[in-house]
Amino acid sequence: DSMVGPPGSDSYPPGSYIVLDPDAEPQNGSHVVVKKKGTDEATFKVFRREGSELWLRPLNPQYQAIPMTPDYVIIGVVVGTWIPRKNGD
Repeated sequence: DSMVGPPGSDSYPPGSYIVLDPDAEPQNGSHVVVKKKGTDEATFKVFRREGSELWLRPLNPQYQAIPMTPDYVIIGVVVGTWIPRKNGD
């Protein structure tokens, strides 16, 4: 749900594949995959710079943004997407 935005905005529907560049430097508005240190769980967010603060925002506004702290590591910046066609499409 956090990867699906409101109609007319960026979305990655279930079943989408994303391509990451682990060496890319995120820019304001970059889509990124981040991992919290000490966990095996990764999450998809939008990297935002607001003044001197860095934020990780979901595409879906129903979820809360989290501050980008040293507890989070950016695994990669999204550089491509592939959405498989359904049978019959």
